[in-house]
Amino acid sequence: EHSGTVSLVDLDARTEVAEIPVGHRPIDVAVNSSTGVAVVTLAADHDDDDEEEEDGKPVKGLVALVDLISRVVIDRVPVGRRPWGVAVDPGLNIAIVANRNSDSVSIVDLEFRITVAEFDTGRHPVDVSVNPRTHVAAVANLEDGTITLVDVTTPATPALAA
Repeated sequence: EHSGTVSLVDLDARTEVAEIPVGHRPIDVAVNSSTGVAVVTLAADHDDDDEEEEDGKPVKGLVALVDLISRVVIDRVPVGRRPWGVAVDPGLNIAIVANRNSDSVSIVDLEFRITVAEFDTGRHPVDVSVNPRTHVAAVANLEDGTITLVDVTTPATPALAA
């Protein structure tokens, strides 16, 4: 977590083949196996505390996008505060990021490398999983012990799932 790197591991050989610098405090990773891009949540890309602000506004978090073939960070995308869990919907080529201190999820378009939406959840979302067939994401909210279901079929306008 504090090294600022992620390890690329050859699962067949069970050996580390690369250590990739991504930014401060990597927490979680999800891979789009169709494109070979990993999405890494960075709990902070600065020396942070929960109250840090810049120009009177809360500091946004980042996700690092890593090309697994070239083994380099190809971009960093702003998301909500203290991004924690992440999941990838390969069919939509999006990442769903749980922003712990924003009480939200961000939807990141992985082709255009931008956040297309941010959606309120319960308190302190820390993990997310997505069903690639239904495009419904389940977000685990630590503080209030709830699950928020989000339909991300239309990434720019996510909706609470019924």
